[in-house]
Amino acid sequence: MTSAGLDAYRTGPAALGGPLTVNVPDIWQHTPAPYGPVFLNLAAWVTDVTGDGVWAGILGMRVLALLGVGLLVWSVPRLAQDCGARPATAMWLGVLNPLVLLHLVGDAHNEAVMLGLMCLGLFLVLRRRPGYGVVLITLATLVKAPAALAIAFAVPIWASQLGGRRAWLRAALRTASVSAATALAVTALAGTGFGWIRALSTPTHARTWMSISTDLGWAVGTALHHVRGLEVEKTRHVVWLVGLVVGAGTCLFLWRRSEQIGPVAALGICLGVVVLAGPVVHPWYLLWALVPLAAAARGATIRRWVAAGSTALVLLVLPGGVQPGLAAVTGALIGTAAVVVAAAFTYLRRPACPPRGLVATSP
Repeated sequence: MTSAGLDAYRTGPAALGGPLTVNVPDIWQHTPAPYGPVFLNLAAWVTDVTGDGVWAGILGMRVLALLGVGLLVWSVPRLAQDCGARPATAMWLGVLNPLVLLHLVGDAHNEAVMLGLMCLGLFLVLRRRPGYGVVLITLATLVKAPAALAIAFAVPIWASQLGGRRAWLRAALRTASVSAATALAVTALAGTGFGWIRALSTPTHARTWMSISTDLGWAVGTALHHVRGLEVEKTRHVVWLVGLVVGAGTCLFLWRRSEQIGPVAALGICLGVVVLAGPVVHPWYLLWALVPLAAAARGATIRRWVAAGSTALVLLVLPGGVQPGLAAVTGALIGTAAVVVAAAFTYLRRPACPPRGLVATSP
């Protein structure tokens, strides 16, 4: 749509027509895009190259996702080193995580570019290049809004590098100035405007089974509908608002204690809270939290939770975020059982090792 000169913040894909619109689900046909101008222009460049070719376009978007993953490959181990974590472990958990390969690359979600720019920006801020780092984090925000939390966590890092009186205030003013200048300049060059901000509610058109606030809102709303005749949808919106307020309060609490927790770890926890308290939860949304947590996880407990959670989500959630049906669950159980049986057979068939200290020697 951007390539064709249409305003993606005012009209949905139905306005474009053609073969590229056919495979868009009905729920999104008339909804505006909640993505920033950086992503819209990157996608437009892919379309300029691939044209109306559906398969070529899919491959082009996957190449774009791979470029984002490439930024993660470079930045996450270095970020882990600065956070005192093990770079190899961070690479396995944050980049070679099956959720990254299955959802970010396989589904070509723009989280790959957002997380790549965000992690690279955090790395530069930690390496005493805070201005450049904030620029990259702002670009990540102009891909997808959740990266804006990383701008807030750049403030305590920059303040620790300044020292002196009112370091936090000076760091906050500098961070805000650099971020605002970047956002204004990029948006002016893109020519798309700030319509994506009012379109941030677009994802709530979907009802995802993984959202706690959505499920709780439905349960409470259904009960109140039978008891008091209240509308379920209105109750759900109230529960969404409560979840967002609780999430915002938690993030503020963690931000003020980022020096004790560690800014990258605190950012990861905040992003996790935002996802879990939000009205929409897709499996790839959880990577907002898992990637920075993998880079900052110095304790074995966090690493185990990240690994266990990633494994469970791979088995429970299909690409696209839909709840698996009986056929998918059956196939997952059969596949898992086959792997376990093969691993057990290999273990039992391995040659026995001689006791330590007894080495066979030739006569």
